[in-house]
Amino acid sequence: MSEQTRKRTPETKFTEFEVGSETVALIADVANERAWIQSNQTVAVEP
Repeated sequence: MSEQTRKRTPETKFTEFEVGSETVALIADVANERAWIQSNQTVAVEP
């Protein structure tokens, strides 16, 4: 049996981007599209 390298997909994905003068962080659960996170701060994001 040959050895194989298994790459594990990250369970979460973290991205930061600028909206005006603010930095917005996006945290996503790759395996669960219905996952959510609770915060006491919200920022409107326009497409």
